[in-house]
Amino acid sequence: MGQSYKKSIQDALVAGLAILMAGCAGPAQPATTETPANPATTQTPPIQSSPQRPPNNSQPGGNADKRYVIARELAGLLRVSDVRLTRGPDGYLKVQVNLQNLTEAPQQFSYRVDWFNEYGDRLHFGTEDFTSWMLLPRETSTFAVTAPSPTASDCGIAIVPLVK
Repeated sequence: MGQSYKKSIQDALVAGLAILMAGCAGPAQPATTETPANPATTQTPPIQSSPQRPPNNSQPGGNADKRYVIARELAGLLRVSDVRLTRGPDGYLKVQVNLQNLTEAPQQFSYRVDWFNEYGDRLHFGTEDFTSWMLLPRETSTFAVTAPSPTASDCGIAIVPLVK
C-alpha cells in the first residue's frame, strides 16, 4: 500500500464528508454486503490481520492500521478492534471489520469500502454509496463486505457520521 492508497482513502473521507454536508447519502448496495461470518467456522485463513497495537493518536480516529479512517467527529466514540481480509475459494477478497461503540449511547454512522488492486490503485466499480450502520451502547459488531471483482487485493474503509 503506497501513496496511491493513502490518497484514495483521504479522497474517500473527503467525499464522505461532502455527502454529509450535502445531506444526500444513498442506500446500501445489498449485493456486496454479507452477513458476518462466525470466526470459529471460517474456512479460509486470514490474508492480513490488523496488529493489536495501542492507538496512534496522531491519526484521525487514533488508528494504527492504515486500511481504515474514522472521521474526527466519531473519534473517541467508535473503535475498530480488528480488520481481517480473507480470500474465498471463488477468488474474491472479503473484509471483516469488528467495530465497537465506546459510549453509553447508540451511535449511528456510515461506512464505505474501497477496493485496490495489487499495485495499490483504486478499483472503480460504479458504486460509491455509503452503508448506514448503528451500534447500541457498548456494543461490538461486525460488518463484512466482499469485493465485486477477484482483482481486488486490498481495501480501505471510511467511517463517517450518518446523515439523517
